[in-house]
Amino acid sequence: MSESFLVNTGFLPVGSWRAAACRPHKAAWLRSQPGLYAFVIEHTVMYVGETVTLHRRLRNYGNRAFRNGNNAQRKVHVGIASSTAENIEVAIFARVVPGADKELLLPMQNALIQALQPPWNGTIR
Repeated sequence: MSESFLVNTGFLPVGSWRAAACRPHKAAWLRSQPGLYAFVIEHTVMYVGETVTLHRRLRNYGNRAFRNGNNAQRKVHVGIASSTAENIEVAIFARVVPGADKELLLPMQNALIQALQPPWNGTIR
């Protein structure tokens, strides 16, 4: 399954990372909204996550992916940084779930991970 699956389940494009200077988290409709998000490369879902504050979480991914010397990076941060270093665009999609808390979002995220099996979900070992 791919990007079209996300769109068919209510996800909307937010923006993308092409370089460290990109700031897709500034989309006004994300401000202080809970929901799900996904990172996509060439129509393939690479990562799925959930958060109670979409704009803050996306900002943190950008900051950590492009920060030099961070030894505690997760697979997703390395994936974003290495993809953009190779001039590969990482598209960002989000689905706002009004009023949702972590208890509602976590099962939704887990169902998407099970269905899509994104390679960046998990830690580097």
